[in-house]
Amino acid sequence: IIDNLFENVQQRLADMAGKEPERFNELLWTFFSSARKLLSAEKFHLYVGEGAEAFLRRAREQREVEVRQEEGYYGVILETVDGKIRCDYTVRSLLRSLRATREAEIRELLFENKE
Repeated sequence: IIDNLFENVQQRLADMAGKEPERFNELLWTFFSSARKLLSAEKFHLYVGEGAEAFLRRAREQREVEVRQEEGYYGVILETVDGKIRCDYTVRSLLRSLRATREAEIRELLFENKE
């Protein structure tokens, strides 16, 4: 059940890119802004996944960012030019982190009255 829950969330976020592109691109900008706050470097590599056209236009306006679009994931990855520090804000990575930190709470919510 929990595996299905996380798969459904991941699919809904991926679907958002096509069904609600404005909302999805704002979500990407939020991820990007959070990652930039974590990195203290002056220049970055920004890897952007699918469904991010409006976000890409906005990101390319940033002088300190070198943009590289890639397929196969949804979200953004910000990396220092030397590759030493990487902030992975892809949907898959964020959900993996959420699951690792909150799975016990989710289990409790799903199964608390089923015993």
